[in-house]
Amino acid sequence: MTVKRIATIAGATLLATTTLTAPAQASFPFSCETGRVIPSDDGSLHVSGENCNSPVHSGGVNAEVTIRTGPAAGKYLCGLVLTYELHNNLGGFDCHPI
Repeated sequence: MTVKRIATIAGATLLATTTLTAPAQASFPFSCETGRVIPSDDGSLHVSGENCNSPVHSGGVNAEVTIRTGPAAGKYLCGLVLTYELHNNLGGFDCHPI
């Protein structure tokens, strides 16, 4: 192998490795009219929201979820949020109050 080819392979490997280990960026905030909060076994919370407005229809990571009314009203930071576009609902996992 030539030096140029080895350098190209090493550079591509370095780029792929740093891309895969880069931290996830926070996603867009989600806002729901009502919702529920359920404690999980690991001490975090599961947040479910109903009648939600969100700028994306797939979910996000490290996302802020706001529940506007009801017993669960407040802001939560969730490790993973999945949205259900058909019903304007969402599910937040690994959440903590903020």
